[in-house]
Amino acid sequence: MTAQQVTKGSGYNTNLSYNGLTNQIATPGYGYDANGNLTAMPALSMGYDGKNRMITSTPTTGRRRCTPTGRAGSGWAERSAGPE
Repeated sequence: MTAQQVTKGSGYNTNLSYNGLTNQIATPGYGYDANGNLTAMPALSMGYDGKNRMITSTPTTGRRRCTPTGRAGSGWAERSAGPE
């Protein structure tokens, strides 16, 4: 891992605690669903489909979210975070 310098704002907390039984982050602000998928972290929430594939990634502080484009190799697209 290479060192990075924060040039604007504040960086992420890299001092995390872990649950040795579940291998999940135990630091407050992180959350998991019943299947063990990471669903919340500071400033970001994630949603999954029935096959445990991430289908949304939404900043908790803004109105933009990312969703898969559905096209092979095209990755994720930014969308407005209005009602579904």
